Amino acid sequence: MKNISELALMTFKGIKSKTVEKIFPEIIIKAENLKKENKNCYYVGIKNTNVISIEFIKKLEKLGLLHHTLDYMSKGGRAIDINFQNPITGRLMTGSSSATAINVFLGINDIGIGTDGGGSVLAPALSVNLYGFVSNLFDKNNMIRFKKESTDGITFSPSIGILSKNIDNLEYVISNILIERDLESKNDIGVKIANPIIQEQNNFYEQIKEDLEKYSLGNVSLSYKTLDRKFMIEELKGFDFDNNILITFEGPIDFYEYGDSIMGHYSEYTKRKQALAHKYYLKVINMLNLSAFAIPSSDLSLGALIICKSELDKIRFSLEIAKSIKFKRSELEENYFN
Repeated sequence: MKNISELALMTFKGIKSKTVEKIFPEIIIKAENLKKENKNCYYVGIKNTNVISIEFIKKLEKLGLLHHTLDYMSKGGRAIDINFQNPITGRLMTGSSSATAINVFLGINDIGIGTDGGGSVLAPALSVNLYGFVSNLFDKNNMIRFKKESTDGITFSPSIGILSKNIDNLEYVISNILIERDLESKNDIGVKIANPIIQEQNNFYEQIKEDLEKYSLGNVSLSYKTLDRKFMIEELKGFDFDNNILITFEGPIDFYEYGDSIMGHYSEYTKRKQALAHKYYLKVINMLNLSAFAIPSSDLSLGALIICKSELDKIRFSLEIAKSIKFKRSELEENYFN
């Protein structure tokens, strides 16, 4: 648990940061009171979008998740953010919960709250080696009011997603907002892992197989047809989520090229460039009303998704799987940016 001087430093970082639209330094008084009572206290950044309700934010605050910053989002909810750079690569930051991801990565906040329509939480999370989780169960009655259409003509409602540097913070939010800590996971459910699509993903694939050797892993073949979201939607509709969870691979996100449909729509050449962003099934999780964890690897901007049906016992089991996959952040990365 951070002390008051560490929390003050987080606020100082936030005041100086261009990714913070508004900061609430007065919450340090609430933080001090929580610490005196030996209660949990986390600094939270929230994406500046009108779809996240005040009621949801108040629910967070009751759990010691204090609203620290209001974070910029990419203009128009775009899949890249032309205003901010990825702190690691120096390339354009992945959107649209771009600033929220950066503010967690840089240690301004412990937890970020964003919204995900077609990958807007999961992609930024993995682009800076964060954990992410999205589910349409968060604030569900409110979120279904905000239907919109994607650039490729798919109608959907957004979901709330959370980002953090560690899985324990995600577990705290999930266990207090969605599911009870003592809820049993669905241990009779299968675990299917899709083969990696590019060479860069092979090492993480082998690591996951080793980390999850106590589970009965099965293989599944997927197309990873990144430029055809409708095809990937139909593909996942054919997967048996009633009886299985699915592990797929993503990235390196926006490392070689940008996965942005505005850039990619012009010609076959620009589409080929767009495909090299290696954004796959994270773009359709929310559109299928599924839930998913984004799990970073020890490599840069590369990770896996643990995808499940949006049912509480399946989310609990997916969390158990997520905690079983080892992740050690680069010591150089940690020292340089913090």
